Amino acid sequence: MNPSVDNESTLAGIVLSPDNIAALDAMVAANFKESDFLTPAGRILLAAMNAHRLGKPIDLVNINDWLTPETIEDLGGRRALHRLVDYAPPVGHVVHFITSLREEVVKRRITTFATSWAEAARNGTTAKALLENIVATTRDMQETYLPTKDQFPRITYNDLMAYTVSERDHIIGEGWARRGVMTLLTGGTGLGKTVLVEQIGASSAGGVPILEHLKVHAPIRVMYVGAENDVETLKRDILSITKNTPGKLCPLLIETNLHMFHVYGMTGARFAGWLESRVKRDKPDLIIIDPYQAFIGGADINQSETFLSWIEPIEKIIKTHKCALILVAHTPKPKDRATWTERESVYIAAGSSVLSNWARCSAELTQDGSKDGRFRLRFGKNAERTGLHDDQGRIVRDLFIEHSGARLEPFWRISQDQLSKPSAVGKYDDRIRSMIAADVSASDSQIAKKIGCDRSTVNRVRRKLSL
Repeated sequence: MNPSVDNESTLAGIVLSPDNIAALDAMVAANFKESDFLTPAGRILLAAMNAHRLGKPIDLVNINDWLTPETIEDLGGRRALHRLVDYAPPVGHVVHFITSLREEVVKRRITTFATSWAEAARNGTTAKALLENIVATTRDMQETYLPTKDQFPRITYNDLMAYTVSERDHIIGEGWARRGVMTLLTGGTGLGKTVLVEQIGASSAGGVPILEHLKVHAPIRVMYVGAENDVETLKRDILSITKNTPGKLCPLLIETNLHMFHVYGMTGARFAGWLESRVKRDKPDLIIIDPYQAFIGGADINQSETFLSWIEPIEKIIKTHKCALILVAHTPKPKDRATWTERESVYIAAGSSVLSNWARCSAELTQDGSKDGRFRLRFGKNAERTGLHDDQGRIVRDLFIEHSGARLEPFWRISQDQLSKPSAVGKYDDRIRSMIAADVSASDSQIAKKIGCDRSTVNRVRRKLSL
């Protein structure tokens, strides 16, 4: 029993269509092998799956990189190859076609093995040898076609060599906030960390750099969950932040992307259940919980078990729904630890040290003892993921920031006086500078469209050139 050529052509059309990622994931999960495909269209499937495993894009532009000239000739030439896209069925039928093909493949292999065992028996092979072969072959087929899903699969050296970082997973900076992991932001009572994290959320929703330096790759959907600020306070803060943040925050983007919730009287499993229901409904890219201590409940937060039992369902939420998480935490004493090293500052959060160990990145807000009204935002853990460095290429671990000074219009701004002047360089910066030099009259929008980046990126480079 051979797989249907029409079926394989249909599937070839699927993997070459624009909506091919889900189909390729399903094909890889089905665990097909080279011997399962007998037609040229089948070879397209195999090549596409192998390329997909390595993280390579699959489209008609790069098809020559993973198809041999013989295969293209067998298909009837390049025109016939391009016509395979016409075979693609509706996306909803993809799983049906893959299931059907897999069923045919498995039955064909079973039939082939059964025929070979019958022939071996007729030719005098002993029963013991036949049974051993049947058991071994059946085990291999089960492992191939009925694989047990490993929740924590082994990661090999070749996996690491083939792995490529997805920029889509980097929400802020070069992974300072990243999908599926937690970033910790700490600060003492009365310093203004809630306004700071609100500003981080609004800047992320609007797609503008945070504090003019920390890169936001594109406008994203943000879910801000606060325990302390009611609607009156949120109105004061968010309207002020939208009005005063450099980079021109768009109120329409804030309305669309910033989902704010004042949540109180809900802790532990109840809070996790509510959070999951909202995440399923709103599909955020970034979740901000401010502060985490308000949602743990009456347990002793200094015990490791307290935090680990609370964070377990939260971690499942962010990994399942591919969200980034910023967890805000109080510090026990709101003052700068002058004797602490740059990398130790992550441990100033109130609660068990497991909180700091569990976070992938951190930022700590403390008052700068040298000047009134000036504060230090120190990136303690994995500071290189902010993407900030000075003109000599050294990592910038400290940003000094200031309050607006207006009680009714709170927001944060960058201080002019910095120990190391941050110079965040993005992947588009060199091209942007070249285009500005070639045509000084070109607008930010025109340059952004040609390069394929956002306007705020062009504006940031232009402002740095004018300094």
